[in-house]
Amino acid sequence: LIRKREKPYFLHPYYIVEENGNLYLICKTDKHDDFTHYRIDRMQDIRKLDTSADALRNSFDPYAYSKPKCICIQGAVAVFLRCHKMILNDVIDQFGQEIILQETKGSDYFIARIYSTETGIMYYAMQYALYCEILEPSELRERVRNNLKESTHLFYEKDKA
Repeated sequence: LIRKREKPYFLHPYYIVEENGNLYLICKTDKHDDFTHYRIDRMQDIRKLDTSADALRNSFDPYAYSKPKCICIQGAVAVFLRCHKMILNDVIDQFGQEIILQETKGSDYFIARIYSTETGIMYYAMQYALYCEILEPSELRERVRNNLKESTHLFYEKDKA
């Protein structure tokens, strides 16, 4: 792990949630009233202090908090995919049920809006290249296209050798 800063974080923990196989601590800090979150496996040198956190005054659903924020993928961007219905369950398993935007009538495809890091969706789209197409953002679509061309080129060059 590479530290982002040397100064320690002082957190008031409230919940632990699991998203995409990772555990996140939903907490507050002394400097902010809003909740924030940190991946637990990236924490170091954790110590319990003799202070206590304020009790929550309102009902709070940690999973409702985590879904729109996509806490599992900080730095996420909105991506529109055109996917074959064959991979519908895989898309839902990876990105959740809220992502399906529309079915294409008379077609075996659906359009989904997801939130992902660019690197994450590049790997996902290349893994499902026969069944998944990035529609937007166009720069990401072009990068995936170039990666697929390059990998195909390298594959055939190695075959010739």
